[in-house]
Formats: sequence, C-alpha cells, structure tokens
Amino acid sequence: MTKDRTLINLFAVCLACGVIFSLFPQIDLWTSALFFNGVIFVLEQNADLQGLRMALWTLSVLVPMILLAACVTGVFLAPLRAARCLGPLVFLVLGPGLLVNGLLKSHWGRARPADVTDFGGLEHFTSPLMITDQCARNCSFVSGEGAGIVAASLVIFYLLAHRLSPQSRRVLTLGLFALCCVGAGLRVAMGRHFLSDVIFAALFMAILFRLMRPVFRRIEERWAGGWCLLVRQPSPIPSPMNRGDAQSATISGQLPNG
Repeated sequence: MTKDRTLINLFAVCLACGVIFSLFPQIDLWTSALFFNGVIFVLEQNADLQGLRMALWTLSVLVPMILLAACVTGVFLAPLRAARCLGPLVFLVLGPGLLVNGLLKSHWGRARPADVTDFGGLEHFTSPLMITDQCARNCSFVSGEGAGIVAASLVIFYLLAHRLSPQSRRVLTLGLFALCCVGAGLRVAMGRHFLSDVIFAALFMAILFRLMRPVFRRIEERWAGGWCLLVRQPSPIPSPMNRGDAQSATISGQLPNG
C-alpha cells in the first residue's frame, strides 16, 4: 500500500498548528486586535466587503446545488452520468455540512471574537482546541464559511483541473487559493472568527477531501463514463482484439450445430 505523502503532510501541519495555538493562544487575540479600533471591528461595517463575503458564501452554496442537479439529471437522463459529481457532493455534505456545522460549531462552545471580553463582549476567550461552554450554538470553532469556500474550491479544482492545460491549471490553483484566503481573511477581519478557526477549517476540509479521494475513484470506476459539467465522457473504444473476439463469436454463432 503506497503512502499518501500529501495526506501525511496535511496531518503534520494540523498537528503543528494544534501545538502552536495551544502553547500560544494569544496569537488569536493579537491577530483579531489588528482589526479592532477599541469599540468595534471596523471592517464589519464596510458594505463592499460584506457584499464580497456574501458572494463567496453564495459560491460555496451554489457548488453543492449544481452537483446535486448533476446527480439528479444523471439518474433520470441516460446520456448524463453523475459518477464524477457524486463523490464531491458527498464530501460537501460530510465536511462543511455534518462535521463543521453539525458537530463542531454546535458543540465546541468557543465564543466568537466580537463576543469575548477582550473585544467588548461578555464571554471568556478560550484556546481553539479547548471544548468549553462560552457559546451555545453557531460558535466560533471552526469557521463555517471558511470551511465552505475551501471545500467548494477543492471540488472545483477536482472537477476542472484534469481538463485544463498545465498553465491554466496553475491559474486556477492561484485563483482558488486567493478566494480561500479572502474568504477566511474577511471572517477574521470582521471579528466573526479567530485566525485559528479559519486555519483549522481549511486543514480539516483538505484532510477529509484527501481521505475521500479513493472513494471518488471507486464511484467513478463503478459507474464508468462519468459525466461532469455538461461534458459527456466518451464511451470506451473496443480494442482490435476485442473486436476480433466479437467477430469470432458472431461467426461461431452462424455455423450450424454438428
């Protein structure tokens, strides 16, 4: 069994971040303080940035809706195959849906930056890996919108990259990376999440995506000729040997039984 070095590296980075933020939780406070003027988080009042934030949130919601539509049409319309879209759709349901919003944000209990006493709130600041009771629901750890845009970016790259030239693939990679940084940065700048919240959201999504890649391949192999983004995969062309076997079988079937 070959080792997945990318997955190993992701786990190593996640472990390193856990150690760093556990030993130096003040990093979160210092980063958030850069955007706090002593009364409010100023950028939260910026209408343009709020519009950009909503656009990124809409993208993260739109991607699973498109995949769901692809899977539904792939089931009911014979020319359309949903094999390549089904795995990423399951990933989006399990990652941003179940793991982040269903489990972590609902039960971890970490208060958001704007709600802690350091920034004028009433709750106590806690380190990211400490389960606490400073928030009842929709809490700070981890960032839901951060996880959503990272997960959507991973899916977009997975669906498009294999159809692009190396140069176009690099452009796509840089563009999606920029989207993730902007989406995560806005949550920190607006006082809605700490730096560690968005970092761990991105790492959790990347790790889960890498873990599920073999599942994607098995789904595609099970339903060969998978369909993706209105491009129908070509049907496999029989090899000369297979055509010869088929002709032999046809000729044999025409011979009279002895």
